[in-house]
Amino acid sequence: MTVPSTDLRPYIGLRYFEERDAHLFYGRDEHTADLLAKLAGNRFVAVMGSSGCGKSSLVRAGLLPELRSGMIPNAGPTWNVVEFKPGTRPLGALSDAIQTELGVPHAHELVQEGPLGIARAVASANLPPGTNILVIADQFEEVFRFQREESNQGRGAEALEQCRALVRRLLDAATQSEWPIYVLLVMRSDYLGECSQFPELPERMSESLYLVPRLRRDQLEEAITAPVGGAVELSVVQRLLSEVGSDPDQLPRLQHLLGRMWEQAKGGWVTMDHYTEVGGWDNGLQKHLEEIYDHLTDSQKLVCQRVFQQLSELDKGRAVRRRAAIEDVTQVCGPETGTVVGKFRDRGFLLPQLHPVDITHECVLRAWTRCRDWVTEEEKARAFYRELVVRKDRPGRLHGSDLREVSRQRQAGRFTEQWALRYGTRDDLKGVEHYVNSSRRVRQAAQFGMGALALILIFLGAYTVWSSRQQELRARARMLAAYAAMSLSEDPALALYLGVRAAQTAQPLLPGLESFLADTLRKGHSFAALRGHADAVVGVAWSPDGKSLASASADHTIRLWDPATGQTIRTLTGHEGSVSSVAWSPSGNTLASASEDGTIRLWDPATGQTIRTLTGHEGS
Repeated sequence: MTVPSTDLRPYIGLRYFEERDAHLFYGRDEHTADLLAKLAGNRFVAVMGSSGCGKSSLVRAGLLPELRSGMIPNAGPTWNVVEFKPGTRPLGALSDAIQTELGVPHAHELVQEGPLGIARAVASANLPPGTNILVIADQFEEVFRFQREESNQGRGAEALEQCRALVRRLLDAATQSEWPIYVLLVMRSDYLGECSQFPELPERMSESLYLVPRLRRDQLEEAITAPVGGAVELSVVQRLLSEVGSDPDQLPRLQHLLGRMWEQAKGGWVTMDHYTEVGGWDNGLQKHLEEIYDHLTDSQKLVCQRVFQQLSELDKGRAVRRRAAIEDVTQVCGPETGTVVGKFRDRGFLLPQLHPVDITHECVLRAWTRCRDWVTEEEKARAFYRELVVRKDRPGRLHGSDLREVSRQRQAGRFTEQWALRYGTRDDLKGVEHYVNSSRRVRQAAQFGMGALALILIFLGAYTVWSSRQQELRARARMLAAYAAMSLSEDPALALYLGVRAAQTAQPLLPGLESFLADTLRKGHSFAALRGHADAVVGVAWSPDGKSLASASADHTIRLWDPATGQTIRTLTGHEGSVSSVAWSPSGNTLASASEDGTIRLWDPATGQTIRTLTGHEGS
């Protein structure tokens, strides 16, 4: 018996029509009759067509009501429908559906027993006489995705065997004559060639294939106007008929656009103003999705991207849906996954049930520009990861660009265990992590070695320049000292000047130069008298670089002199008694003085300021 619809909207949006929506299912009477005739003559029928052509809707809202009306001769109106999608456990999904729909508690064991497992399960269900069983394997193309993902986990052979067992049970259920079991295999037509891997399936499909036709113009017009009793402006109808064209997603997109216009019309006539307001054929779906996305927080937008990447993939270059358990999606996408999923589910873009999570129709992946970019980005990440899985077992290490790409992918939330298990095994991930880490260590060591080598080369270069300069200065100082020695007898003042210049030119002082200058001064030779002290000078000391002279005086002061000009550089005051001696530190940065006031003072020659006063002596 048909379940009455609880949805008061005349257009269902992106989801497929359910049996309860039969009163809204228009334009398919001919197709329904054709499929019914095909099933009446063949208990196994493969229903095929492109994505968006209405395969699932035709079966549920077209065929099922006809079956329950007793339209197959000798079958009667009593039908139990066992519907499943292969997903990630094809045989398990079939067993679950049998257990739920037929009330068979041991369905799993019975289905596993052998090719006639479905018939055995039906036999144990204690169904009333005259009951027919219709098994619907919807989205059968999921078996090929299952095999691909299991192959990534190293279980490809086991996956193929399970899928073959499923096909064998479906074919044998339709072949046996003890129980009236009918089988519908619903699948996208672009997977037809891959069915050759299952024995007998291609032959059975060639006998009973139903290829779902596209709607003619008159059928499309009926689908547009009939659900609302014709309350659609003629210009809108004509516009839609001209724009639908050969769009592979025409039916779900048409239902979505009509539903949006009906909401704007608030139950009245649908006009061109409503068509324009919702974005029209080209932008209606995109606009609706962007409205939801724009109301997300920044963190939810990132989760949204990851959710749709987890629920989609590229298959033969085409973006397709990928159902996933909410727990798995949450592990990859974060704690706000439930909130984001709820927002898109409430607006009809994700299927109503929470487990598993699934996109309502693949046209979302093709019409939403942002989502297309996300799918492409995820495919590139998958390809890069799989490349690393292969490269990890080969000689060589990752280079800088590859290591940077790994870091970028990790920042995007990838290369985690939850993410990587979609594309390989845990051992694959461990191998990739070891490969990346060892490559990074090798690179860091190489960078450190190159940096150290560069520093050594810089140091050696600087040292070479400095050493060459020092040799040049010492050569010049030796020349000045030689001229000073030759000038001593004839011009002592010149000799003293040249000696001082030699001391100023090169450090440390040339051997013998200090004694030469001292002897010249002791012998009375002078070319300038340094005057300024108010009392006797009791001690002098040359600075280490020979550019300054310090003098200690009984007038309580120290004076710093420029020997070349004879001018006082600065006067150091602070002692309260006669200054008896002065001495320079080896660096020339500090001057020490001793005084009869019982103290020693340390001075900064550059400023003339006292650095420290040393006290403790009790005598002068």
